[in-house]
Amino acid sequence: MKILVASSGAIATSLLPQWLLILRQFGRYEFRVVLTPSAARFVSASAISAVTGGSVYTDDDAFPSDGATTPPHLDLATWADVILFVPATYNSLMKLKLGIADNLLHTVMAFSESPIIAVPAISPVIAKKDVYKRMLTVLKERGINFVVPSGPTLEVSSGEYVTQAGAGMASFEEVAAAILEYDELKNK
Repeated sequence: MKILVASSGAIATSLLPQWLLILRQFGRYEFRVVLTPSAARFVSASAISAVTGGSVYTDDDAFPSDGATTPPHLDLATWADVILFVPATYNSLMKLKLGIADNLLHTVMAFSESPIIAVPAISPVIAKKDVYKRMLTVLKERGINFVVPSGPTLEVSSGEYVTQAGAGMASFEEVAAAILEYDELKNK
């Protein structure tokens, strides 16, 4: 299965190489990764590429100078069997809801017909706001699947445990379970 990992900028982005290393051990996944400019501030493309063995794309790759015939956003959009959007920040989710495609990651998602599994990294303050809840409702109605914490979780930015529903970020185990579930459904 070909997984396009789309990562927006949050402190949790720094966990991405470890998560991808573990997922790679399943042995049946091929990865490509797209980082927003803010995500690239939290993790290096070379670290991710070394861990996955796959390509890592940033906004610098949006307009190739090598004479490629297919623009990267179209290539990535059609390549992926599924898009794993982790971490998905409030800003990036809102852009997705509004259809804003102002970076490579959002342009890929705008053109892709692949299912999206989003893993929000949301503070307790944002999680209780009505605008955030309405945004989630709209995105769910569009078919985006969300993986949210099933219980208390560590908020990476503060280092504190969060018990509020929808706040924090899902654990690796919860995300891996969602990928495995999708993989099983796809192969039935």
